[in-house]
Amino acid sequence: MTLRIGLLGAAYIAPRGIVKPVQVFDDVEIVSMAARDRERAELFAARAGIATVHDTYDQVVTDPNVDAVYNPLAISGHHEWTIKALNAGKHVLCEKPFAMNEVEAREMADCARENGLVCAEAFHYYYHPLSRRMREIVQSGILGQIRFADAHFQNIVEDTPGEIRYQIELGGGAAMDLGCYPLHFLRHSFGAEPEVFSAKTAIVHEHIDIEVEAELLFPGDIPARIWSRMNPAGGFSSAANFYGDQGRLKVVNPMVPQREPHLIELVTSWGTRRETLTTRPTFDYQLQAFIDAIEGVRPMTTDAEDGVVSMRVIDNVYRAAGMTPRGEIKTPLTMGDRIRAIDSLINSNFLDPAGDSALRYLFKDIEGRGAIETPEQLLEVLDQSDIGAGVGTAVRATASITIVAGAIVLAGAVAAGRRRRIYDAVVFKVLGATRAS
Repeated sequence: MTLRIGLLGAAYIAPRGIVKPVQVFDDVEIVSMAARDRERAELFAARAGIATVHDTYDQVVTDPNVDAVYNPLAISGHHEWTIKALNAGKHVLCEKPFAMNEVEAREMADCARENGLVCAEAFHYYYHPLSRRMREIVQSGILGQIRFADAHFQNIVEDTPGEIRYQIELGGGAAMDLGCYPLHFLRHSFGAEPEVFSAKTAIVHEHIDIEVEAELLFPGDIPARIWSRMNPAGGFSSAANFYGDQGRLKVVNPMVPQREPHLIELVTSWGTRRETLTTRPTFDYQLQAFIDAIEGVRPMTTDAEDGVVSMRVIDNVYRAAGMTPRGEIKTPLTMGDRIRAIDSLINSNFLDPAGDSALRYLFKDIEGRGAIETPEQLLEVLDQSDIGAGVGTAVRATASITIVAGAIVLAGAVAAGRRRRIYDAVVFKVLGATRAS
């Protein structure tokens, strides 16, 4: 019997995460998808051989021809669309991190249990033989009493317009996107949840950590450390190390052994042993585990309940660093937000005519007051403008900083002769956020 998968969005991870793995299996196919931009969805579908392109995510999760849903949306879309898919009777493979925070993860896990469906967090590395071998060695006792462990993951994540990992409302930050991996490495190697003893972060934008470091304590008083960095210059690096009183273990690149060189190095009194394993993609092993769980062969270890633990640990890292977990932040609109909105919107050129009339009033009100050359001047105008304030209030109701900023800086580039492009971009931003994303 063929497992029929529905795809939500045309995310960057989707070709590696689901499209290519599906091609390895004879009894799995992606039958439908949707994305916010239908043209982009049609292009993606044509390249991936997906027969049906729906207009909305709702149509994917309720499609009677879909058995399971792959959810690679921005983290802010994991909770909503995973729950909708589960309630529609679909199994779900949801990208990591599982949710914005523990509270959301708990609701997702409860929904999966109540519906009797498979819901798993896509920690693909976990299912590869390299990861399994790492856990086997740590848990075998060959290292003696573990005295310390550390793990890290850094990768190139450039701070560019539209990069979701630098957007707080979408669940951005190093601990969310990268730090979840070393936390997972150690947690599953020890088979236990750690106490977060301390943490610190480097902030690149308000609430966005570009780097995170955390000191952990596992049961048995085993100290450990993790760090992650969204590093545009440092390149890719991933490793885990375990130091015992009878030996040490070094695992190079447990993340993606199919793409970068990997190595297991075990040092004991018997000597040094080095191993390399298969370079078959981690995503293939993950899809096999998902199929097995659906067919009742064996459950997935990275199931929804494990996702709750993942998010609890990440939340605790943020709290230990003096930050607020994602999804709980009530962010005031800062001047930096407005300036960054100009930077991101300046490169856009979208137009949704349905929003034309509402924003024309805002333009008219602003234009009647003379040239506006700085965001500060624009703020003064809006503070004095009934129409500007009204639009600002309406836009704020969308609870999106990006859209609020976009509306407020709408006329910020008028003096520079870029009004048409900025205007079009903000119309798109305002209306795009009020539709299903």
